[in-house]
Amino acid sequence: MKLKALILCSLAFAVCTNSVTINAEPKNKGGKGKIFLSDVTNGKFYGKNLNNVQMLSDNKFTALDYDLTHYSTVILRYDFERDLPDTLFNSFYAQGFTPQYIAEDYALSTDGNYLLLAANSESMYRHSSKAEYIIYSLRKNKVKTIMNGKKISDCTFSPNNELVAFIYENNLYYQNFKTGEIVQVTKDGKKNAIINGMADWVYEEEFSLTHAYDWSPNSDKLAWQRFDESKVKEYSLTVYDADSSYPRQLKYKYPKAGDENSKVGVYVYEFANAKTTKLRVGEENDQYIPRIKWTNSNTVLSIFRMNRRQNSLEVLYADLTKKSIEVVFEDENNTYIDLPESFHILKNNDFIISSERTGWNNLFLVDQQGTVLRNLTNYQHDVVKLVAVDETAQRLYYNSYEPTPLYNSVFEIGLDGTGRRFVSQDWQRGTNTIQFSPDFKYYLLTTSAIMSPTVVTAFKNDGFKIREVILNTELRDLIKTYEIAPKQEIKFKLNADVELNGWVIKPANFKESKDYPVIFTVYGGPGRNTVVNNYDPQDFWYQYLAQQGYVIISVDPHGTAGRGADFKRATYKRLGSLESDEFIACAKYLVDNNKWADKDRIGIFGWSFGGTMASTCITKGGTTFKSAVAVAPVTDWRYYDNIYTERYMQKPSENPDGYKLTNVYQHVPKMTGNLLLIHGTLDDNVHPQNSMVLISELIKNGKKFDSELYPNKNHSIYGGNTRTQLFERITEYFLNNL
Repeated sequence: MKLKALILCSLAFAVCTNSVTINAEPKNKGGKGKIFLSDVTNGKFYGKNLNNVQMLSDNKFTALDYDLTHYSTVILRYDFERDLPDTLFNSFYAQGFTPQYIAEDYALSTDGNYLLLAANSESMYRHSSKAEYIIYSLRKNKVKTIMNGKKISDCTFSPNNELVAFIYENNLYYQNFKTGEIVQVTKDGKKNAIINGMADWVYEEEFSLTHAYDWSPNSDKLAWQRFDESKVKEYSLTVYDADSSYPRQLKYKYPKAGDENSKVGVYVYEFANAKTTKLRVGEENDQYIPRIKWTNSNTVLSIFRMNRRQNSLEVLYADLTKKSIEVVFEDENNTYIDLPESFHILKNNDFIISSERTGWNNLFLVDQQGTVLRNLTNYQHDVVKLVAVDETAQRLYYNSYEPTPLYNSVFEIGLDGTGRRFVSQDWQRGTNTIQFSPDFKYYLLTTSAIMSPTVVTAFKNDGFKIREVILNTELRDLIKTYEIAPKQEIKFKLNADVELNGWVIKPANFKESKDYPVIFTVYGGPGRNTVVNNYDPQDFWYQYLAQQGYVIISVDPHGTAGRGADFKRATYKRLGSLESDEFIACAKYLVDNNKWADKDRIGIFGWSFGGTMASTCITKGGTTFKSAVAVAPVTDWRYYDNIYTERYMQKPSENPDGYKLTNVYQHVPKMTGNLLLIHGTLDDNVHPQNSMVLISELIKNGKKFDSELYPNKNHSIYGGNTRTQLFERITEYFLNNL
């Protein structure tokens, strides 16, 4: 269960009907001004960044931009050594485009001759979409449509830059965009039954998988995953159309905890003879195949295989020539294994993979026979992700939670495990990402920190700073005009063995002698941290609340990332129970150790897993919390999807006590505070069923509560005036009830 970033839309303000209302406010006029809620919801604090960066072989890179004068798509080409970019492409001036052509995405062929552009996209689920794709020849100034202009999904170039592959109506195709010839690789695709080359709903949501096919290195084969979801249970959501007298049903396959999954097969299609081969990935049907990827051999495909309980992972090498499949890596744990974020195949088909087998997430070098050669990052810090490998220099680059889980730093180290070097410099200590030129002579370092917007800097690989590509000067200057309270690191020492990381924002005129209401803003889900050193536009909502006299606090409980496997896995088989206990304990600790914390005015807010925590804490915590706002909460793990739930809880039949321990309903009789329950009626991720059943229990127990439903809105609850109204509603609820 992953929560999308809370993107606050720039739209007109709605007025709520609560006793305290938030009216339209004038703009600040110089000096240390107050933040208005409209400043937060209109996107004022969102900065610039480079969009969809693609590195080129000539030490240049491209990024997607827009020409606001002509309302057209622009691809800018940057040179690491020069200050200003030039324009590689502008659809307003390019032949074959309508004057106002906006592409949402692009890819540049590796030879630099063709642009693949996607426009008029439609979201399908969280990551997937379909769009109209075209190929534009930069040399010939010509446009060609893909699949005759029909909306398709996941279109990609072949390595030889002559073909594209894509998905149309659940079938896999490829097209020679020079001749226009289209070849249909599969023919059995069918809605809610068979999917070829794309993932089903639950794989997409929980394995972040949409691209379920891969080109062979020589561009003469396609490997893909076939999902047979015909026996997966169907779920229906109601769509309320204003222009129809009767609502319609959105039906899709959603396997809940303990229920049957798609049967996933792996196939290879050879262009030369139009031959399709099904690979033998095991006779067990109840398993997961979350990844496939060609090795550097044109006949060897790597395959990830996990058991249903997700405590065993195997990497397979399938050799088409030898007609054999060998297990080349195994990882097991008595709790669960997260799908490795890091997997890189070297030129000789040895590979680097991440594993928590040492108690920390480290990178391991494994040869193609399956022998683990060495632990490359043998430190007591969790690696976030492998970023790049420079085989010529025998060096690799990775992100790590160092020096603490609040920071995301970049390091390099040798393939022999020696010579570690800190790449992100001291002044950039915060959250960092890095992208290298193909020859590793240059890199872009993207950095942000608390109340310090994104900076993108060009460097030479020896650490010499060339220039800032993005500095966000205007946003930095804007922030200086507001009264900003510091966001400070705090610790919650709950007992001799448990100390949790947190942050606090206090009113700028804070006085120890006064009593302050407190709002905990929480998430707490497995591997997800809220206590991080980065720039977050939502901090300005917290700043707004601080200016109204509230103290805002966030805490990372057990289960979150960066503190080793034991800390993260402590919630196993009782997901949400230990975390909520710790949030309640943190609230009590705060009151016991700080005279300024008003014990009668403690609130809690959360979304998704955070909504689960907010609804659990207001019911389970008795009088600890006065008010809670829970957005899109899971209230019973039986109602959530099986990949996520079973990873941490096992099946309901295997862990009945754990499921009973963690549902919200059992605590409803103890609730004494105020609860605002919010849900989108078209939430395909956390179904409205969760809130509806909780509401039924609240009514049965005679508990007063408030609720807000957003018709036809999904898990992220946005679109039109929605976000403005949503955050106005949440804010007013705390102002009136805390």
